[in-house]
Amino acid sequence: MKTELLRIERLAKSFVGVEALYNVNLNIFKGEILGLLGLNGSGKSAVVEVLGGIHPKDRGRIFWNEQEVNITTPTDATTLRDSLYFANLKARAKSLVGRERVSGQPCKTSAPLGQPAPS
Repeated sequence: MKTELLRIERLAKSFVGVEALYNVNLNIFKGEILGLLGLNGSGKSAVVEVLGGIHPKDRGRIFWNEQEVNITTPTDATTLRDSLYFANLKARAKSLVGRERVSGQPCKTSAPLGQPAPS
């Protein structure tokens, strides 16, 4: 049986009259690796920014390890940071997706989502 790590229910976020997220639902299970892909303006960054506490959600629910969490600041998101890795691809314009080297430096790897990182 899969263990649910993160669940998002009916997440919504608007910015000055622009609805960036509307009723977003997402489930991530322990050990899964997930990438968010989509067109510009599709809400990828908005989801990550809500999970990272950069922007508070307008409505919806977020569950971490089956417990509802309220993320309104980056400090609130610290429980997620141990298992979620957010790559800012704009800051890594020279990155090669799917390669073992990024910008000429070895990538730092961590364990799959929900697993402790190797020491």
